[in-house]
Amino acid sequence: MTTQENKIHETIQTYVTGYLNAERSFIEKAFHPETRLYCVDNQKLEKTEMKDWIANIENRKLKGDLRSAQLEILQIDITDQAATAKIELHFEKFRFTDYLSLLEINNEWIIVGKIYSIKVI
Repeated sequence: MTTQENKIHETIQTYVTGYLNAERSFIEKAFHPETRLYCVDNQKLEKTEMKDWIANIENRKLKGDLRSAQLEILQIDITDQAATAKIELHFEKFRFTDYLSLLEINNEWIIVGKIYSIKVI
């Protein structure tokens, strides 16, 4: 694995740890503040702003809603300072598939875009 791939793995792990443990600081470290999250819900495009996702993470933390999942990094593709990653989070009853867009800014890889799908198992 290259140094760049290792750094991207670290960013992804920071994101996943923050998401599962409802830790705002981890999410803010892994994601650019202007990132938006996209999915399809009832055949319509659903867009979530980072500030709204962070508020959701904080609400989960207050409720003690911590989660457990197995992370699988399926693919990383890097070209210069741009990269994409496909990951899956395997929960007991569903699976998230994320397609992450990352950029290397100030020698740090940061997630700048996320599209995702949820599949009930």
